[in-house]
Amino acid sequence: MNSLDLGGIWRDEEPGPRRVDLGPWSLELRRGGSLSNLTFSGVPVLRAVRGVLRDRDWRTAPATVLDVTTRDGELRFQGPFHDEGGEDVVDATWEIGARADAGTPLRVRHPDGAWTASEFPVAIAPHQPARDVAELRWSRPGVDVAVEFRGDVFELEDQRNWSDASFKTYSTPLSEPFPVRLEPGAVVRQQVVVRCAPNALPAPVPARPTRVDLVVTDEPLPQWGTTSDVEGFAGPLLVDLVTADPEWPGVLERARRCGRPLDVRIVTDDPAEVGAVVNATHGVEVLRFGVHSRTTHVSTPELWAALRAACAGLTADLVAGARSHFTELNRTVEVVPADAGVVFASTPQMHDTGRNQVLEALTVQELTARQAVAILLVARRVSRPGWSRAPPPSPFPGSRASASATSTVSRPPACGCWPGSTGRGGCGSRRDAFCRRGST
Repeated sequence: MNSLDLGGIWRDEEPGPRRVDLGPWSLELRRGGSLSNLTFSGVPVLRAVRGVLRDRDWRTAPATVLDVTTRDGELRFQGPFHDEGGEDVVDATWEIGARADAGTPLRVRHPDGAWTASEFPVAIAPHQPARDVAELRWSRPGVDVAVEFRGDVFELEDQRNWSDASFKTYSTPLSEPFPVRLEPGAVVRQQVVVRCAPNALPAPVPARPTRVDLVVTDEPLPQWGTTSDVEGFAGPLLVDLVTADPEWPGVLERARRCGRPLDVRIVTDDPAEVGAVVNATHGVEVLRFGVHSRTTHVSTPELWAALRAACAGLTADLVAGARSHFTELNRTVEVVPADAGVVFASTPQMHDTGRNQVLEALTVQELTARQAVAILLVARRVSRPGWSRAPPPSPFPGSRASASATSTVSRPPACGCWPGSTGRGGCGSRRDAFCRRGST
């Protein structure tokens, strides 16, 4: 049976963070030059400040801190130094993760000096809650926070779209062309200035510990599936059939030989190809069909219509949504079919592969699932009764989770957690692991 090296995935072999205390300030210096968990008089202020270097495919170049010194109440470190790994065109940016509760009022100063009143959104914002940012100000119980950005224009993004439990402020705005080529000798200077002052806002009442009682019910147990063949496992096998890949019939044949029911995802930009893929599954037990655009990663109305036509008379459930991130589902609510189960992928290790990131992402995965239910209800315009249940978060590091809610009640609910195997050499799909919940 496949096994996971959890210690390697969570980077347990790396040295722990270095704690630095400077007067009322405290922070942790982590791998790659990240200044993490910045606090003022014990109150959390920023999740992290880090400079990153990315290539054209948004991969982050490794970074190394060359030297760290503390003297006269100041912290100085040389770095982070990025190894570009070649001559790829790169994009450099600062990323600042704010520590603030959803719903907290926010004031935004723009480069022209004008101020705008906003807030850290409660619902996951599909687009940037604040653009053209020169300074952000907000308050937490015990401290007023002001963060000033110099040397570039920044914008605020809701990282919960990618399962991160934070709001990230970064440069340069995504509306500008990227990546940007920096010639040898070019100098880019940016500053992030953080100012804090005590306030008299009352501290929130600590939440009481939650007690969990396990009771026997007549509720059906979830059904689990994988993206690769697992010895002794009889649950459904999820397989991606990408029509642009001439080997997709072979992928389907390997999946068929596993002898397990299939959960098929058709990936194409041509609605005319959907029927051919569905026809190729004749004689195979398929529990569920879904279709996604290879370009936009979402189920377009044209693809959905083609799938419904191709599956007429079949008993398989049909699902739609996003195969990439919750982000794409959140940004395309208007195209979600009213008669589909909704699926999406969640990426708790999109920006960080550490253990803390995975643990913090658990609550965000619940939030994305609940918001997906709301998206489904909006798509249906509450035209008929439906039911749904938020799926459990994925316990596997590196997994991508997805949720669906449907109005069918004839079958027990299903959720799947796919371990971190890519399925290469097996009979499953070639994508990283994630979890789905449907109506099978």
